[in-house]
Formats: sequence, C-alpha cells, structure tokens
Amino acid sequence: MRISIQVTVPKELLSQKQVQDSIAYTMAHKSALEVKSMFRATTEGWKNKPTFKQKLVRRAWSISETIYPDGANYDQYAIVNYGSPPHIIHIKNAQVLSWQPGYSPSTRPRVISSRANKRSGPFFHRQLVQHPGFEAREFDATIAKIYAPTFKQDIEDAVNAVAVRQSTASKVLKFFSS
Repeated sequence: MRISIQVTVPKELLSQKQVQDSIAYTMAHKSALEVKSMFRATTEGWKNKPTFKQKLVRRAWSISETIYPDGANYDQYAIVNYGSPPHIIHIKNAQVLSWQPGYSPSTRPRVISSRANKRSGPFFHRQLVQHPGFEAREFDATIAKIYAPTFKQDIEDAVNAVAVRQSTASKVLKFFSS
C-alpha cells in the first residue's frame, strides 16, 4: 500500500542543507503525524487494529516519508484497503466457520472514518463458505487526495521559512557590519 504526493522544489533550493532540513522536519513532525491520524480514523471501530509507522528517507535529489500499517493486523488492513473478490473459505481439520448472515461493515469505500460493525441473525456453521467479497475501501488513495493540498502548502511553508530566516540573518549581518 503506497500513496504518493509529490511537490517539486527547484534544484537550487533543494541543494541547500537548510531547505532539506526544513522539509524533512515538516514531513516527519507535521505531515506524517496528520496522515497517520487520518489512517487511524479508518480503523476507529475495529477490534483488531494495525499500528501505523513512518519512515523518512533523505537523498540528494529527494526526501520522502512513508506511512505504513504495521503490527499483527497489518495484512487485514491491506485486504480491506484493496478489497476482496468473491472467494471460497474452506476450513480444514473438522473445524467449522461460524457467522451470522446479517452484517453491517465498519467502513465504506472512499470514506475516512470507521464505526463498529454490526452482526445479526442466527449463527450458521459450515466447513465451506462462498464469501461474496467486498469493494476496496481505497483509504490510501482517498487520504492522498484529501491531504495533497495541505502537504503542498506545508512544503512551500518549509521552504519559505528558510528564505525568511536567511533574509533576516542577512539583514542582521548587514546591520552589524555597517
């Protein structure tokens, strides 16, 4: 699961260490925290929630922050995010699968919120079940679309903060040198 929001910073600016530091700080301490909060909102009603981690990668030509599900339930999150086609569930070793036919899911496609799921009706017990599948929730793409304008503004603000600091430092140096 990967989302990408790109902001192009001119090479002349990105080559400056202060600009790189400002962008990296903003990504790690503002953007990533806000995006992780949005991802956590998608699992609010879940019993078995994944955790969300972040990883910053700095290169000479780019800076990236990756937010990803982790922990014991990360694979369940990926399945819900990408959806599932109809499939057969076969339980082996004389065990049975128990379920109730009335079900209201905790999430909806392209919605960044969650609630507790609801089950109703009598229990069924079978060794073989034809699961109807479900539509992808597309949390990652939805979050990217919602957060892109904020991210672009955050990066612009990070670059501008360096420019302001450099301008102020330049004015201070001129003041003391006269």
